[in-house]
Amino acid sequence: MTRRASFVFWFVAYTYFIWLAGEGLLQHFAADDMMNLARYQSRGFGGVIADNLLFFRSDAYRPLGGLLYLSLYKLFHLNPLPYRIACFVLLLVNLPLAYRFTKQITGSVEAAMVAVLLGCFHASLITVYYFTSLLYDLLASVFFLLAFTTYVSNREQEKRPTAWIVVLGVCAMNAKEIAATLPIFLIAYELLFKRTREWKVIVGLSAVTMLFAVGRFVGDGSLGSTPGYRPVIGVVEILRAHASYLESIFYQGEGAISATMVVGLWVVLAAAAWLTKSRPLTFWLLWIILAPMPTAIIGRGGGPGLYLPLTGWAAFAGWLLTRIPRTDIRKVVVAVALLTTVRQTAIARRASMPAVYEGQRKTWAVIERLRSTKASFRSGDTVLVVNDLFDSYDSIFILRLWSGIPNLDVTLEHKILSGPVRFTQTINLR
Repeated sequence: MTRRASFVFWFVAYTYFIWLAGEGLLQHFAADDMMNLARYQSRGFGGVIADNLLFFRSDAYRPLGGLLYLSLYKLFHLNPLPYRIACFVLLLVNLPLAYRFTKQITGSVEAAMVAVLLGCFHASLITVYYFTSLLYDLLASVFFLLAFTTYVSNREQEKRPTAWIVVLGVCAMNAKEIAATLPIFLIAYELLFKRTREWKVIVGLSAVTMLFAVGRFVGDGSLGSTPGYRPVIGVVEILRAHASYLESIFYQGEGAISATMVVGLWVVLAAAAWLTKSRPLTFWLLWIILAPMPTAIIGRGGGPGLYLPLTGWAAFAGWLLTRIPRTDIRKVVVAVALLTTVRQTAIARRASMPAVYEGQRKTWAVIERLRSTKASFRSGDTVLVVNDLFDSYDSIFILRLWSGIPNLDVTLEHKILSGPVRFTQTINLR
């Protein structure tokens, strides 16, 4: 591809992405942002840095995301714009990484271009583009793809992969557990695409991943001990999670795709891979089955956990479309596929927006209330919150972040269970 053609392509790709997702740059905080930030505020920079280095600790919660959260909080407090800019930088960086990833597996520039256009925005992932609380998925994808493509690039240049691959892999897993499949796909690459194999880095990364998995799912305080994150061993539950992924990818309603249909898809792709002896198709089959597995084994399907797996789906679609032999027919099919995707994405995006806005309205209303009343607090204050906008404990997190006091004593009027208590301040949130 010439430099001019490359410029035109990336201009179109980024323009298309900004057209659909650009409004996300101006969004506010969601309630989960306040909970996440308050968690890392209580840990402090020292604790979060230690969690990144001692990644196998059972009480470490996505510490790379915590490092980004805390850095932005220290620099910009509760101004949402810098947080959104950081998320958009990650989103934009992911596009050339997805291009490189697809090109390395397929060997096709055309397939990589189609994959970027198909996968740069998906309305089922609308919250990924609009909510800062999902920066974990963005970070995990960046470091996963960076580790994979760097490894493949080293192997293509006949260089021995270095320990930096392990470091990038740890960063990806410290961002989110979805990245724990990285060693599997490096092994698949070696077995499918290389005759002389190199295992040293992969063995090291696999050992590190095992330590990570044990830390995350074993022991008190681990993620695996938290309701909603406990592993599901049943095959039926895992297949249902995969069905939910397919429903999200193809904009189908809940229950439209059954576990039997999932298995049928896998069988068809496996038969095609075996008959054609296609190494890329075999790789995409493994990706379709295994990339979503870290969330499938806890019974979750669809949603933001689809962000990284979608990269492989888009690459698979790009490869499939560009396999059509006749150039004239291929161009028509690719154009129809892209236009259909644009239309369906725009429709689904419009339907998703009301829920997106509602998810941020209350959080921003509380922050604006504190700003307009010039609320200030000192260490040792006991604060009563009246007329709360939330049913849960979100306002406690917001007040602690606003004040910069991690242990600020905050009581919610609607959560008082005992008799009268003296308070130094009362905050009315309406």
